[in-house]
Amino acid sequence: MFSHLNCLERRKKSRLHVSWRSVLRIKRFLVVTALALFSAVPSSASDPAGWVLVQKSKLCGSMKIYLTRDAIKAVDSKSGTVLTSKAPDWKVIVFNTSSKTLYTSPFEQFKGYDRIDRQMLMGYKFGGLPLEKKSGTDTVEGYKANIYGTSEKTEKSYRAHYLHGEISGGAARRARLLVSSDLPLPPQPGVLLSRLYGIAPTSGIPLQFECENQEGKKKLDLKTTAIKNMAIEARQFDCPSGYRPVANIESVHIDASGQNAMEEMLMGLDEHIDRHATKYGKNK
Repeated sequence: MFSHLNCLERRKKSRLHVSWRSVLRIKRFLVVTALALFSAVPSSASDPAGWVLVQKSKLCGSMKIYLTRDAIKAVDSKSGTVLTSKAPDWKVIVFNTSSKTLYTSPFEQFKGYDRIDRQMLMGYKFGGLPLEKKSGTDTVEGYKANIYGTSEKTEKSYRAHYLHGEISGGAARRARLLVSSDLPLPPQPGVLLSRLYGIAPTSGIPLQFECENQEGKKKLDLKTTAIKNMAIEARQFDCPSGYRPVANIESVHIDASGQNAMEEMLMGLDEHIDRHATKYGKNK
């Protein structure tokens, strides 16, 4: 009698043990299946490592910048100009939502929106000003930034040129650039933004750029007013279809009235250069 009861008890425990094993197996299967389904979703659909920056520069005006680890998009809402570039080749595509025009350029050949050297015309493009990394860090909108600036040797050289009358008082004397160190991004987005803003490229995203000219006047040529970390869908970086390809970037960046004004200014500049060359002789 007791032996029969013990046997029944052992069978019951064995069935319970098998039942718990089955439950554990089912749980493992569900977890593995869920992970597999999650990993099957393309990572490019929405990149959680994305940032949206709001920047203002004297060269480009107000800009909204979208950044991920494999793409950049720069939007100038005033002119309707949009720049996009994506890995792996980082080909630059610039289109205008108003004129429906589109321009493409290899990454290496893209130099910015304007072919005219604004350092000559307006005195605030210092793309050729050499910068070196300085000690210490700063912060911009809560993000840590490395500091770059002109070297003492460069400042002395520019000062000597000014004192000898070789450059004007509006020419650069010194500069200070803040570059992101908290944003884990490849170098290409930082290089493209530096070219847009007329700044010597460094390692990172340019966040703030301040220049002081030979007369002691300071100009904030680039300012970042907001940085937001957020997921950005890959389609944000897609180019529209049906836009008309053009041969030069000015046709995209400037509207019809602006294009006419630019052409008139170029003609006037050419005439001025010709008169100067005739009177003083061409540079050798």
